[in-house]
Amino acid sequence: MRQDNFEESIIGFLLLIMLLAVLGQVFFRYVLGTPLRWTEELSRYSYVWLTFIGGAYAIKRRSHICLLYFVQKLPPFGQQVARLLSNVLVFAMFVYVFPSGLRFTLSMYRVLSPALEIPMAFLYLAVILGILLMLFRLVMDSILILQETKQTRGGSIDGNS
Repeated sequence: MRQDNFEESIIGFLLLIMLLAVLGQVFFRYVLGTPLRWTEELSRYSYVWLTFIGGAYAIKRRSHICLLYFVQKLPPFGQQVARLLSNVLVFAMFVYVFPSGLRFTLSMYRVLSPALEIPMAFLYLAVILGILLMLFRLVMDSILILQETKQTRGGSIDGNS
């Protein structure tokens, strides 16, 4: 079975970009005495993209920060219901925020970044694509929760076979 490592690949690539940009800046500034204007902006934009792709990765790995004390006190079925409810609430929040984010991103198409001179919409596109990827991961996690619930409850979600 093929490992799904989409987020990991992008995160690794973005970390490499950030590392090369910072090392390049150090080299040009301290060795050649001519600092580059664009490296700080490139590493900052890479970090923004990394944050939103990393959010999807955290959902995929179920490693987002959460308060488990009360959830862990529940029986297995209650824990699954709590996780599913959490996914539904986060999904709803992303669906609510998405249209505003999309409008804002589209409005920034003509605004250019200071150093790289690329449309600022490219930076804000990280939010849009990150939300879409997180929505996908929430749906996939919810499907897994429902499958686990079906197995836990003996064949069906309501407990009747």
